[in-house]
This record gives sequence, structure tokens and C-alpha cells, in this order.
Amino acid sequence: MSESNREAQPSEGPPATAEGRPSVDIARVARAQKTLIASMAIILVAVILPFVAGRAPWLALVDASLNLVSIVMAVFGAFQMGRALKENMGLTLLWCLAIVGFVFIDGILSLIVIAILSAKATKVIRKSGLKVGFLGART
Repeated sequence: MSESNREAQPSEGPPATAEGRPSVDIARVARAQKTLIASMAIILVAVILPFVAGRAPWLALVDASLNLVSIVMAVFGAFQMGRALKENMGLTLLWCLAIVGFVFIDGILSLIVIAILSAKATKVIRKSGLKVGFLGART
């Protein structure tokens, strides 16, 4: 068989990286990172708001709403990230559970988990040759 015929044949499965893992979709990783960064911003507002606004009666409702939105966004972003990085489903669910659990303990702890996930995404995106700024990949 000639070399051009071998290149024309479809390969089985997704292309692999040098380590043997399936390659990742950089666009999906970047979208997941942006979702995680947005959830980080909402968590920061939810953590800082009580110190700024005091103990107003409406604050409990706003704080609970912000926490709910941030949890949903962070879990969705973590799940997207796990799928985009082709991670094990168990590890992906562990990241999601860590985010949810730490939001109820303290919002700052969930920020640390989200920052770790965002750092993983930054590493993968930079390896692909794209630039990554403060708010994620520059596309």
C-alpha cells in the first residue's frame, strides 16, 4: 500500500496525543473555562455582598439566589470541563461534588476548587498555542 492510501483511510476513534490520551476540543475547554470564571465572579459577589451591604432584610434572598446561580454555573462548567478534557466520569463528578460541598461550607473554598479547574484549562489551552488572559482564552 502506498503512503497516500494510508493517509486517506479513516482512523479508528479520536486522534490521540503523545501520551496516548484522546485529543481534546480546545473550543469546549475554553467555553467551560469561561463558565467557571463567570461562576467565580458570582461567588465573589455573594461572599463580599454581606460585608458591604450590612444585614439588610433583602440581603438573605439576594445572597441565596447568587449562591444558587453560582452553584449551577460551577457544576455545569466543571461537568463541561471534564467532558472536554476527556476525564474519567468519576473524577468529573468528584469535582462537581467538591464545588457543591464547599459552597455550603464556605464560598472561598469552592473558589479554590474552581481556580484549580481553571488552571487545568489554561494549561491545556496554552499547549494548543492560544493565548489565555485573565478572563479565559482569547479567541
